[in-house]
Amino acid sequence: MRKSYYIFLLIYCLCACQTSRKGEIYFSGEELFLKKTDLVIKDTSLLGNYEMIPFELNKFSGIKTIDKILLFEDKVGVVDLGLRAFFVFDRQGNFLYEINHVGDGPGEYTQLLDVCLDPVDSCFVFLTFPKGILVYNYADEFKYSIKLEEAAHKIAAQRITVQGDYIYLLVPDRAGYDRQEYSMMALNRRNGKKTYLLEQGIRPVESLWTHGYSLVPGRDAVYYMQRYTHRIYKVKGEKCTPFYELNLGKFELPDHMLQEGLDKPRFMNELSDRWSVFCLTNFCELPRGFMLSSNLPGLFYYDYQKEELDHFDGILNEDYGIELYSSTPVEPVGKDVAFILDNLMLANMKEHRRETETPALKALLDRLPDDPNPVLFLYSQKK
Repeated sequence: MRKSYYIFLLIYCLCACQTSRKGEIYFSGEELFLKKTDLVIKDTSLLGNYEMIPFELNKFSGIKTIDKILLFEDKVGVVDLGLRAFFVFDRQGNFLYEINHVGDGPGEYTQLLDVCLDPVDSCFVFLTFPKGILVYNYADEFKYSIKLEEAAHKIAAQRITVQGDYIYLLVPDRAGYDRQEYSMMALNRRNGKKTYLLEQGIRPVESLWTHGYSLVPGRDAVYYMQRYTHRIYKVKGEKCTPFYELNLGKFELPDHMLQEGLDKPRFMNELSDRWSVFCLTNFCELPRGFMLSSNLPGLFYYDYQKEELDHFDGILNEDYGIELYSSTPVEPVGKDVAFILDNLMLANMKEHRRETETPALKALLDRLPDDPNPVLFLYSQKK
């Protein structure tokens, strides 16, 4: 009897401590398996009513790339990291003002890395280099700064979000930076306490860029999507809890592309020959499930009631007769979901007009200049 007990205990320990094919200690979150792919869904099946917001273009409001959409009061904020600027429009798309404090003085920065909202204190929180965190109120008045520890003039964090008393920061994973032991830091802004969360995952190659955000605020927690593993963590206070692990079937990277220290050009060449996901982004909570983007076109959607994870090539807006893709990504914007038609896409649509355009699309393209600003489709969540 005693011998059988020890055999059972040994087997249990081996199973409990097993490593997954993704190279880390057993993940305790729920595993979800991809079921359906190559789908297109109508926007009305998944989302509620929408606003179409064409951003005004003038000599002060030219947007190069929309990196993030933030909603506050009755306004829309647009983050353009390439221009190191934050543009503010009203809900009709009229340009109001720009925050662009590039310089060396108080409240100024050299590089803009990210922007998030602090809705409790009604402030914009800028993550910058080399000044660290800079905070401005909604009237664009500089309030205060928080210095981050920069080692040898290297960036200390590359993504930021705020929830409650905590500022959450992702450490860099770009080429040229020392590999950090932890992925994330929680900074209690009331007492200054720093808590390091979650050991770094695997990193086959350095500095793979993708549009979208892997650290996003939810209704009552922050969500972190770990690269390569397709794991989602739920972060609240100083606790980081495994939430979901997505098994993406035909979109999974093969085992040999999940090894440390791979040659980047070879990795990229092989990635271009296959339809694989290395990065999930923009986790967005919906009443009936959650939606997220990836480095591939299209969207993943998990339905809580059906317990199904599906991939949609696009979401069809029937009024305009266009499909909305993750290449114009879903952004986590609180109670709303945003899709973006970018400058190049709109310019191409204007240049190649079609007889099959819907009346709504025809009216939109007729009013836009040849080199337009992006257009935002802002959906409410369907209950």
